[in-house]
Amino acid sequence: MLRAPSRRKRKEPVKRLNLIPILDAVFIFIFFLLMSANFIKIYEVQSDVPIVSSAPPKSNKKPLALTLKVTGAGLKLYTGVPSKLVKRINKTPEG
Repeated sequence: MLRAPSRRKRKEPVKRLNLIPILDAVFIFIFFLLMSANFIKIYEVQSDVPIVSSAPPKSNKKPLALTLKVTGAGLKLYTGVPSKLVKRINKTPEG
């Protein structure tokens, strides 16, 4: 008479992961976050920020457009829209 090996008949129960400690830690963490949220203060800094709009500016002043060109001979300062040369600063002998 042949017998089946004992390993085939004996089935080990499936071990389940114990989630209770993990859930306890998660709830404590959530409780800590909720309690610490009351102590955070948010400050607002008041500032006068210009309003951005698509309307053209109401001022009749021409825009100030400054351009500084650096060349090997020195510096040139231009202003306006078409640019006009305002000042030329030549390079000194010391560099």
